[in-house]
Amino acid sequence: MPLLPNASVKTKYDFTRSRFEWKRQFEVSPTTNILEEGSMLTRVPGPAGNEVVQLCHAGAAVGTERACGIACISRISATTFTDVRDFVVPAAPGPYTIQLPHAGLVDYGAGVAEAYVYDNTTAAALAVIAPPGPPAAGPPVQVMINTVSGLMTFNAAAAGDSVTVMYKWNLTAVERDLILRQSHVNRGAEDQFGLMTVGFGNCVVYTSMYDCHSAYAVGAPLYLIANGFVSSVDPGASIQFGRVISPPQPGDPYLAIEYISPA
Repeated sequence: MPLLPNASVKTKYDFTRSRFEWKRQFEVSPTTNILEEGSMLTRVPGPAGNEVVQLCHAGAAVGTERACGIACISRISATTFTDVRDFVVPAAPGPYTIQLPHAGLVDYGAGVAEAYVYDNTTAAALAVIAPPGPPAAGPPVQVMINTVSGLMTFNAAAAGDSVTVMYKWNLTAVERDLILRQSHVNRGAEDQFGLMTVGFGNCVVYTSMYDCHSAYAVGAPLYLIANGFVSSVDPGASIQFGRVISPPQPGDPYLAIEYISPA
């Protein structure tokens, strides 16, 4: 289907670079609510004895799930987005703080931001901690990130270092419209009919639906985790789902993955 005039081509996944071998409609499980396009889906037995799709789960919750593919919602549907930035930590005597361009970061748990911080100068990942801190010298060296304000506070051990920060934040309504634009008024009938178009088969997808608390490397395996995301870290007995062909980087926050899911 051609894009509408002036439509966004970069939403939760980048249409211009993603390729699906097949697309097919599946019935959505009545127990799941697919809020974001590009969500990773699995197949499970449905209440009527048929096969339905749901958001992927992790670990012991896998049960009878089988990997299916990517949710291709006809409307733009997003609540979060990702970003990757390069910074230089202020030199001594400080303060050793950096303000991220976005506030309202996603909480990974216990107030820790869903973020990954890599020190390019020392070639080591920093440990992300929650306020009130203060961040310690480690090892590993710590960085404190305020999820509300997006302010990063480094330990003096990282003073003057070049760092790359990957993080996820909650979109405001204004940000959603500015970054992703709006859908056509007639699009988005999935909720009404309980059906979802899924991209599956031999596919390449540039997606923002990944765990921003983990590192990614070319060729590394990926795993399905809860709520429709993939991660480079296996949460335990999870389903492997493809491999990395291009990690997120400054100027291009999408994770490129290749996966093969059966028809």
